[in-house]
Amino acid sequence: MYEDVLYAGIPNGARAKTAASQFLAWFFTADTQRLLLEKARSLRLNESEFGIAGGFSAYTPVTAKVIPEYYPELRGRFPKAERIPAPAAMPLVWKPLKEKVLVPWLDQSAGMTFSDSANEALSKALRDYLNVNPELSAGL
Repeated sequence: MYEDVLYAGIPNGARAKTAASQFLAWFFTADTQRLLLEKARSLRLNESEFGIAGGFSAYTPVTAKVIPEYYPELRGRFPKAERIPAPAAMPLVWKPLKEKVLVPWLDQSAGMTFSDSANEALSKALRDYLNVNPELSAGL
């Protein structure tokens, strides 16, 4: 579970963060992504895969200007950036809830048929955890 990964992401505990950052800086340039799209076209990969790494670029100028060069049917059909909602941030209490409630419940419930009692077990585990840690309730 990688809730702490951002975009292409460099995990918090990763080694060689400087090299990873340099790679991402190189990767997220219009010139690099144009070269990748050109290579995908020459290898006919764009017939089975779309865009950069299977989707639109996180770099807005590439999505707005470069991708339509390779997918002309998209010209003029992109929504304005402000019309695309960003996903909600994970609540600050997510990590302890995941570690102390969800993962243990999943371990305990693995292989069991989902039922109301399994759902109640998760609800009870969450209630019990929040009763012991009431300060976390405000973050939900």
